[in-house]
Amino acid sequence: MVESAEDIIAQLSPVMDRPPEPARGRGGGGEGGDAAEPFLAGDEAKIFGLLSEDDKQIEQLITESRLGAAEVSGALMALELKGLIRQYPGKVFARA
Repeated sequence: MVESAEDIIAQLSPVMDRPPEPARGRGGGGEGGDAAEPFLAGDEAKIFGLLSEDDKQIEQLITESRLGAAEVSGALMALELKGLIRQYPGKVFARA
């Protein structure tokens, strides 16, 4: 539960202190085959895996992951802060 702005900053500070991951760009390209997947665990790994083939709306991710809206939103925010995914208009998400 968030009680103040300091709670949010405390949760995000470890992520924000790391250098951003290099973006791979939409549509892939380059060396062919699947790029090495970053180390992720839990909800983040599940959501990142669901974005492996297609861009998806948040509602699709909630349905396919069988996670709650709060868990999916949190995982998406963490993945976006890590530079692994991007959000597009209409709450559409794709790998970066």
